[in-house]
Amino acid sequence: MKIAAANIAPSYTLVATQGNCSGGTALLLHPTISVLDLGRLTNRNLIWARIEYQGHSLHVAVVYGPHTPGHRAQFWKHLNLLLPYRKWILVGDSNSVERPNQTSGHRNQMIGEEENNFHSLKLKYTLSDAYDLAEERFGPSYTRHIAYGNEFHWVTLDRIYLLSDAPWLEAMESLNHQAEYTLSDHMPVSIALAIGSRLPKGVKLRTYFKYDAYLMAQPEINLRLHELWEQETEGVEDPMKAYCKGWAIMRDLMKAKQQEQSIQISKIEELGKKLKECHEALPPDPSDE
Repeated sequence: MKIAAANIAPSYTLVATQGNCSGGTALLLHPTISVLDLGRLTNRNLIWARIEYQGHSLHVAVVYGPHTPGHRAQFWKHLNLLLPYRKWILVGDSNSVERPNQTSGHRNQMIGEEENNFHSLKLKYTLSDAYDLAEERFGPSYTRHIAYGNEFHWVTLDRIYLLSDAPWLEAMESLNHQAEYTLSDHMPVSIALAIGSRLPKGVKLRTYFKYDAYLMAQPEINLRLHELWEQETEGVEDPMKAYCKGWAIMRDLMKAKQQEQSIQISKIEELGKKLKECHEALPPDPSDE
């Protein structure tokens, strides 16, 4: 497996991870898009990039879901911890079914650990299915079809998720499952976005504190939340006062923990940049001469 970057006509940039036999992930970038940062897993299942377009910084992650539920469950969990930024467009072949209406019945909907880890990932990054956000939809409702004898089956494995309230997303115009252009049993999926600002110039978007569901679910934090809730509400007879006091102390704890996490992520990003600079500063290998 390797990561490759190349320029292809007409001046597009291709960044890809390549599997030994099949699969892999890739980004094909228009010349007007600048790549600010890149990352990947040590296998073919993920490549991500921080890009800049028309003055807006966007984060795109391309995934290729493992074939078994157990491996996918671990992949979604690892992805939840790995992605260094908060605002993502998540695209690719998930190899899984999130909802019953995404299959004709031959593929099972994700359950158990896989479902929990995937929904935790969506909650943490506030991701919504582009199919639900699009103002218009074109093409079939599915993205893959296969025939078993005389029976025709379909499934939607290829999906796009994005931050629905992203400040750069002016409008989610359309989603297209392009049946006429496919070269395999998977259909290309495309979305049309209006990049800009929903707000008048000079008006700042009011921000709200969002609880990190994944962090709250960690056993040590969950236990501490219960302890603080009991301490703050002990002896308070009015249920509404108890509720308000409990939520206030929980909010304060989560703000502190999420700030710690943000600082740690920033340190990891800084170390990554320093490592990259060190590698770039290394003298050339004499064996290459």
